[in-house]
Amino acid sequence: MKESKKLMLQFLGISFGIFLVIGTISSILWGSMIIIFSLVIWAIISTVTVVKAWTQVPHRWVYVIENFGEYYTMMGPGLRFVFPWFNFYEVKHKIFTGTMKLALFDDVVEESDDYQGGVVDFKDESAKIKAFLFIHVSKYEMTEKEKEGKSKEEIKEIPDEQIKIYKKAAYETSDPIAYIKASAEAALRSFLAQYDLLDANELKSNFDLIEVANMMGPDDVKLRKKEKNAGGDWRETRFGEKMTNWGFTPTSFIITEFQFPDRVIEQRARLMKAEKDEKIAEHRKNESITLSEGEAKALRNLSQARAEEVDKMVEKTGATKEEAFLFIVNRQKYEALQKAGNVTWIAGADDGEVKRGGAFGAGFKS
Repeated sequence: MKESKKLMLQFLGISFGIFLVIGTISSILWGSMIIIFSLVIWAIISTVTVVKAWTQVPHRWVYVIENFGEYYTMMGPGLRFVFPWFNFYEVKHKIFTGTMKLALFDDVVEESDDYQGGVVDFKDESAKIKAFLFIHVSKYEMTEKEKEGKSKEEIKEIPDEQIKIYKKAAYETSDPIAYIKASAEAALRSFLAQYDLLDANELKSNFDLIEVANMMGPDDVKLRKKEKNAGGDWRETRFGEKMTNWGFTPTSFIITEFQFPDRVIEQRARLMKAEKDEKIAEHRKNESITLSEGEAKALRNLSQARAEEVDKMVEKTGATKEEAFLFIVNRQKYEALQKAGNVTWIAGADDGEVKRGGAFGAGFKS
């Protein structure tokens, strides 16, 4: 507000001085009536000037004022007075001090079969991405020592160190936002060139400012995730130096989307199908192995049971193991045929055959 008052007093002093000069000359040449007429003209011009000169500086904005093309002062948010005539004092730059979101890779290129717009090259492919950089003008905080001996009004004024930063944001480049955007795109392109397209797509929500600025590769990023605060300061990088020199502080890179070319989508679908088929084949293989192991175990159990039965028969009847084993095998056959119900008696057969057939059909009960 101090600079605004100063400008208004300057205007009033200059305009009143002009009035005195004109009034004095007019009174000498034409008399007192000209003095009154000059006073009226001066009052009208002054009133219009004062009304027109007030400028509202919005919250979180700073206006750079120039005097005939030369830097004069800066005005923070509030109602400010700026001389409106003949570019005597002029609002030359308007600096937004809040966080700005810059869309990256939104430039238009010639349309191709796969994509259009800004394209990024990865290790194995090229693709369009949607990304944003968030920045704000670097902030200087007054220390308690610097605040000592100053009034509240003086503390509210923009500190000299902050003015230097605002000057960088206003004068270091002809179009600071365009320069920042170009620099950010170059940094992100170089960073993503270390990754395969599909790997970058899986990690897109995890990349951060330090990783991009320091050009970390996949292994470096994984290491940094394990060891927090590893990887260096972004200000020490080439990208960080540019931002600092221009008076800006980046806060984050955000990649929101990868737009895959058609051939990559098809390749990805084939890869997913191959992985699915491999899992199915592996499952069937494991299932077959499990069934085979189960059958083998069942056979082993069955053999063990038959062996025990043979031993019991040998012990009770005194038969040899071969006779006992043959008996048990024949009995299994007889039981199977009996359950099937297809045994037929043959008339005229001799007694031995009848006996054997009857025993056979009866399940070897005799």
